[in-house]
Amino acid sequence: MTAFKGIWTQPFWKAVSAEFLAMLIFVLLSLGSTIRWNGKDQPMDLVLVSLCFGLSIATMVQCFGHISGGHVNPAVTAAMVCTRKLSLAKGLFYVVAQCLGAITGAGILYLITPSSVAGGLGVTKLSAGHGLLVEIFITFQLVLTIFATCDPKREDLKGSSALAIGFSVAIGHMFAIDYTSSSMNPARSFGPAVIMGKWENHWVICSNNNNNNNNPFLLKLFLKIPCYSSNINNNNNKISLIGRLSRREDVPRRCTVGSGPEQGGNGQGEVRGGKGARRG
Repeated sequence: MTAFKGIWTQPFWKAVSAEFLAMLIFVLLSLGSTIRWNGKDQPMDLVLVSLCFGLSIATMVQCFGHISGGHVNPAVTAAMVCTRKLSLAKGLFYVVAQCLGAITGAGILYLITPSSVAGGLGVTKLSAGHGLLVEIFITFQLVLTIFATCDPKREDLKGSSALAIGFSVAIGHMFAIDYTSSSMNPARSFGPAVIMGKWENHWVICSNNNNNNNNPFLLKLFLKIPCYSSNINNNNNKISLIGRLSRREDVPRRCTVGSGPEQGGNGQGEVRGGKGARRG
């Protein structure tokens, strides 16, 4: 049970709790923007909904990135596990926390919203054909954005990674809302589906999650662009790269979406991996 070593440490549960709280806030705020207060027959404001989803994600990544990595999405967590940026144990607990946070957030929204305007509470509307293709595409571009903007070896990036990820979510929603209601996030779809009891073609979301785990990482390898997750040292703001490489003191870039503080680590820049790993 090596994969589950260190799960009873305080940093581990702080990270899991951060994912729960971040998902709760994200689902509550973003799904709230889908409520049609002027009547169910009124068209949805696509720009409002897209910006609310995108800016909510950017805010959560900025707030919780230093604690858990700011995944706020099981698809991102699965990608990090498959590319060995995150341990299996932490990945499993992250997904459970994200799903519970989504259910809680959707439940709170359901309780505070009048039934006359609640509608479907933002339940994702999917079809087995084009819906799967659309969700694969928009989730792929989101995970690709995360891998690209959180690459510590890129010295050309000067802006905010959290904001870039938020814009990626907003763009995906602007494109896909009319197709599938734009999920991009299995937990975001799971929460309102549990509360409203609507599960039609929900398997499309799970299939999309599995299909997109490794694609962005493999694409970056094909393009020969180094892509490694990073782990922020909260004490002196140095970067610990998780993987088979030693620590680089001269890396100027910080990544807020990744593995977060490693479970069982000492918080002092410990590097884990294969040969060449050492302690700082």
